[in-house]
Amino acid sequence: MLIRLKRIDRKEDESIMFNFPYEENEISNVYNQLEIEVSAAPNCYIDGVVYDSDMNEVLKGKECNIDELNFLYKRMDSFDTKERKVFFASAFVENPKTIAELINLSFNTHCYSLVSDFNNLETVGKDLYLSEKQAVDNRELEEFDGESIAMEVINNNPNFRITPYGVLYKNSNEPEQIYNGKQFPQYHWKETVATIQLSAKGANEFIYLPCSDIEIEKALMRLETSYLHDCEVTIIDDNFSKEVLDIISADAIINSGAR
Repeated sequence: MLIRLKRIDRKEDESIMFNFPYEENEISNVYNQLEIEVSAAPNCYIDGVVYDSDMNEVLKGKECNIDELNFLYKRMDSFDTKERKVFFASAFVENPKTIAELINLSFNTHCYSLVSDFNNLETVGKDLYLSEKQAVDNRELEEFDGESIAMEVINNNPNFRITPYGVLYKNSNEPEQIYNGKQFPQYHWKETVATIQLSAKGANEFIYLPCSDIEIEKALMRLETSYLHDCEVTIIDDNFSKEVLDIISADAIINSGAR
């Protein structure tokens, strides 16, 4: 996804185009071209999104952190067409001001139900039910009276808004703050060998092996600690055999991943 960025302190400069999301070993190019240091603070200005009017409406004019922006784009990369519409419809309604709020919204699309076509109420009702429950047995869904549920939602749900993407309803699911604006939540963007949780000062960061030194450095920066040995290191997800796990420690995995 093409996006135009500027340094946050040089908004008068010409913007530079980048193609998010990036692998960790590639994102240093963004820092280098913008001539900024790695930090957890806002460090870039979004001048616009190219060829994606929906994303441009959401992002244009916002100040943000490069790694935070990259995390949001990784989240968007996983959405199918329906999930994207729900995300943009909910963003239209909630009007999030920051990238952190958008990241949290990306984890809470299940709290909204979107209807774009009311012609078949049976289908509408089943879609509303499925979007709220997330997972439903096929037999249960086939036997479900979709039209009744559709009419109940239409007549009795006051929490609806008309958006450019359809009518958005808030369902019974309650949104959660998954991202605290500092440490990124666990999220598997691509296949990895293992996931390592780093814990310090009551907060967690996640490393996905194999990884580079800079990934560990950034995780420590977001945990506000300088050294890996100040963290509790836990393997929480892996593709290692039991035999391998019996002979290696989490610290050894981190060290081998960082090389």
